[in-house]
Amino acid sequence: MVGIDAWSWDAPFTLTAKKWKKSIREKKPDTSIIWEGHFAGIELGYFQMEKMMNLDKVPPVGATIYCFPVKIARASAGWVRAVASVPD
Repeated sequence: MVGIDAWSWDAPFTLTAKKWKKSIREKKPDTSIIWEGHFAGIELGYFQMEKMMNLDKVPPVGATIYCFPVKIARASAGWVRAVASVPD
């Protein structure tokens, strides 16, 4: 399980779009640049969370993280309610 406070694990969309357009112009469509951060878990599955908040309030070690997923019919992704239990 990994989590990040950034918008995405992927390169910024504007950069990806430029690379994609260039590959199309060169007649060599490069699908590896689309959602590259999301494909990192294909060989070894894991849970990936983005746009997390208040990570600065969780200590680097010792906390337990609970993730309560919201089920969405026929979806491959969704959101979670992430809760940290911090020891005294």
